Order: sequence, then structure tokens, then C-alpha cells
Amino acid sequence: MNRRIGGALVYDSRTALPDPYMALGNGYCYKFTSASYPTGGNWNDKADYVQM
Repeated sequence: MNRRIGGALVYDSRTALPDPYMALGNGYCYKFTSASYPTGGNWNDKADYVQM
């Protein structure tokens, strides 16, 4: 049996503030325009870097 292990974290890098992040599971497709952002709105155009 093969298992997919891992995922990614997507960060919004902000100066002098905590960096919000979203955890992405392995093997799924995400639509950033419908993913809710912690302070309101969505993740569209807010992702600065991805950590795998």
C-alpha cells in the first residue's frame, strides 16, 4: 500500500505582525479565491511563500 505523506504550508508574510498560514493536505486541489483568510476575505493574492 502506498500512502501520500506530507503537505505544504502557505504563508502571508507581514511586517511586524504574525504571519497567517494555511495548511494544505497532500493530494488535494485548493481554490484560493474560496479559502477563507483569518482576518476576513480570502487567500487570493495573499500567498507570499510555500513551505513543504
